[in-house]
Amino acid sequence: CLSDLHSQQTLISGKVDEIRLRGTVTNTLEAMKAEEDLDLIVLGGDYLSDVTIPLENYIRMRELLVEATRAAFPEGGKTPVIYVNGNHEYEVANFDNLPKGYNAGDYYSIPMKTDIGELPEGDAFYEIADNGSAGTTRLLAAYHYVVKGFDFVVLNTGKRLFANAWDYYYSMESVEWCEAKLAQICAEDPTKTVFFLIHIPFSDSNSLSAANKGISGASADYLKEVLAKYPNLIMLYGHDHGKDAAYIRSKTEQRVTVYNSYGEKWV
Repeated sequence: CLSDLHSQQTLISGKVDEIRLRGTVTNTLEAMKAEEDLDLIVLGGDYLSDVTIPLENYIRMRELLVEATRAAFPEGGKTPVIYVNGNHEYEVANFDNLPKGYNAGDYYSIPMKTDIGELPEGDAFYEIADNGSAGTTRLLAAYHYVVKGFDFVVLNTGKRLFANAWDYYYSMESVEWCEAKLAQICAEDPTKTVFFLIHIPFSDSNSLSAANKGISGASADYLKEVLAKYPNLIMLYGHDHGKDAAYIRSKTEQRVTVYNSYGEKWV
């Protein structure tokens, strides 16, 4: 699981043939290739973070990221990479000013649709975001994949963050879709292990650098209530990397938060 790669500035803003990924990203993927037998990679959002780059630059950066992640898997094997949208995915298109020139969060049509599979209608939830004078834009707001027998439910940054990259608010409609999908997945076994992937954490997550780095709005409490119903649900998030407290310094549990069945944080 990797998150917040943040290709930016001269890495992506120059000529297309000069675009490159951060060295830390490629070095990490090369180490994973050498040291691990990968089944799956989760990328947790914010792959870019500069505003108003040309569409061709975005496409080239995406190509490099796809090539680098595919190369991390064992030769001849499957290359499933699940992409979660972050708050910067839409900002990169036009920095909160509508209309946005393109959807800078499209990682389904390329590469997930090819590398993991096409999403059936019941496993994909789309939102329609206002795009000013350009009309509307259709965004993949939530979806569900099964990889090697494990369920992955993903809540993307949808129409709320398409309009404003700094408003950490997920729509109630997308949260309700996740609620229905989790209920369907766990109908026969509420204790089933399910991975829930999101970019923005809860505001009371352990070692968060600031509470305002967490999800805001009514959907935050409701989402926590939904997830608390499933005792073996594992939520993976990204986004918070701004201060020393946001790094693991002594033990993994610094960044692991456990909630009880009421959605209350265990301390």
